[in-house]
Amino acid sequence: MINAYFEIAGFYQQVLEDQAEAVKVYETLLARYPQNNHLEVIYYSLYLGYKNVDQTKADHFKNLVLTKYPNSVYAKTILDPNFSSKQNALDPGSQQNLQCCFYNL
Repeated sequence: MINAYFEIAGFYQQVLEDQAEAVKVYETLLARYPQNNHLEVIYYSLYLGYKNVDQTKADHFKNLVLTKYPNSVYAKTILDPNFSSKQNALDPGSQQNLQCCFYNL
């Protein structure tokens, strides 16, 4: 069930670009399953989903990523928006690896 919510939310956010619906599904997932193995990605995705809508909530999820997962690719991307570009320049397969994290968790 957790994976189904996670995949549906990712589909809304990444494929349909429906941030509002993605946020609803991610929030439902967190409410029903607060301890799951996707928290790092969920927090980052909620940060992105709220970023242009509710800065307080965006900051909350940004801080969760930065404090709970400080060495993650998501924390590095938050701290340096050019991180992905730099990684791509060093390793052409890195963008594929980042996308893998979103779609295969």
